[in-house]
Amino acid sequence: MRAEIDVPASIDRCARLDGRASVPDGKSLWLIAETPHGMYAPMQPINVDSDGRWTTTRTTIGDDTEAGKEFVFHLIALPEQWAGYLAEIDKRDPLPTVALLPPGADVLDSARTTRGGSQDRCP
Repeated sequence: MRAEIDVPASIDRCARLDGRASVPDGKSLWLIAETPHGMYAPMQPINVDSDGRWTTTRTTIGDDTEAGKEFVFHLIALPEQWAGYLAEIDKRDPLPTVALLPPGADVLDSARTTRGGSQDRCP
């Protein structure tokens, strides 16, 4: 199973991420941000194109106080039932965080970056 996250060394607060991946049978892909506080923030589910590429919609990364801090993005594959769980908490909270990754989550790739640049939230 191949997967990668393409992320620059520094990223704006409102950004798009992309990469390549193949979706394992019976699994869903999600992009998760590990915050500077060690919490996991579900960013969004990942849909992979027929050529294996994926791109997120514009997403807000962190809060006003986190400019200059390191974030680690994880591309995870998880069982379908846990994908629904992440979607629910994402609906309830605009910047949700969880202490642990869901059971059965496989980290396919991780990429470190520093939050810099613009402080503007995504529209």
